[in-house]
Amino acid sequence: MQITSTTVGLIIALVSPGLLVLHTAGFWSPTLRRLGSRVLSGQAGISLLLVVLILAVGVSLVLTAGRWLVFERLICRSQASRMPRFGALRERSRLEAFRGAVDEHYRYHQFYGSTALAVFVFYAGWSIHYRLTTSLPSFLVSALVWVGVEGLLFFAAIDTYGKYVRRINEILSN
Repeated sequence: MQITSTTVGLIIALVSPGLLVLHTAGFWSPTLRRLGSRVLSGQAGISLLLVVLILAVGVSLVLTAGRWLVFERLICRSQASRMPRFGALRERSRLEAFRGAVDEHYRYHQFYGSTALAVFVFYAGWSIHYRLTTSLPSFLVSALVWVGVEGLLFFAAIDTYGKYVRRINEILSN
């Protein structure tokens, strides 16, 4: 299999957010925590790695549905309404340019948006697991960091989606 920007983009968009949520599940499940430790320490066999990868993709697809709803249907709905018809993609040059725009902008939007949702889940599990809510200074610092990371991911998701829509309009309107 040849590794291309499309392959890397798919891995970034459809594996990373799911892995974060699977790691977060370890805060509540000792079994998942042990399995995660085996994977992270390099003691996992190929079958366990495949199961983790399949689960990560499945979780990421669920996050993708949430990302679609939050960003494309709610927050960025005015941009989404400006999406052109895709009939012009029958031309090979436009199709290639479209694929490039997906790799350069949409995959990053998928990653940032899905990760924003995953970080929300992660913060809840992490703060409960480490009992950050019992100490006001720890809670405030961690909440401030979380709000900063969430804000960065949300703005990045909105920005990359806007760039994607603008680029697609350029490609399909010429």
